[in-house]
Amino acid sequence: MNKNISKAICNKKTIIIVIIIILNIFTLNASDRTDSLTLQKKCEEESKILEIPTRNFGEEKDIQEYEDGLKKIKLGKIKNAQSKYRDAMALFNEYLKIQYNIYKNLAKKYLERTEKINDNSTEDLVDFVDDPKILRNFESAFQYLTTGKKYFTTKHYSKVIGSCRLAKKNIFENYEIARVGLPEEYKKDFVDINNKVYQ
Repeated sequence: MNKNISKAICNKKTIIIVIIIILNIFTLNASDRTDSLTLQKKCEEESKILEIPTRNFGEEKDIQEYEDGLKKIKLGKIKNAQSKYRDAMALFNEYLKIQYNIYKNLAKKYLERTEKINDNSTEDLVDFVDDPKILRNFESAFQYLTTGKKYFTTKHYSKVIGSCRLAKKNIFENYEIARVGLPEEYKKDFVDINNKVYQ
């Protein structure tokens, strides 16, 4: 009798252990699935944001890397569909590294270009700087440019682009206030600050 009770208890313990192991496997798999789908969404959303500055001011190398990054996202989506969530996450993380490097290259270009536009526009509009609105816009543009340089130093490269766009927006408003046409060489920047790809 005691042997039968012992055997029954052992069998129950074994069944409970097996159930716990199966539940843990399902829990881990569900967690990987959630993490991978979250990462997929992040990559897809951020790739759309990155496309505009890359196509507007990226070099051939940047554009090629961007295209390669999109392929990583697509492969990650395939792995998600195959329930290979860890493989998918590895691909999405590879995309994020590519994205970081593209932003790093673009940030430098944006800073240099914005500084040049800032310098040239003050010369173009020197006869209008007595207007308080124009002066305020130039001061704001300088502040945004300074903030952009700080972001670059702290390696927040995507934020550099935002600051440079705000600086240029203030500068371009001055051309409008002064009723002076925006120089042709800034048309691409104007389209870019409106979050569109220059054609």
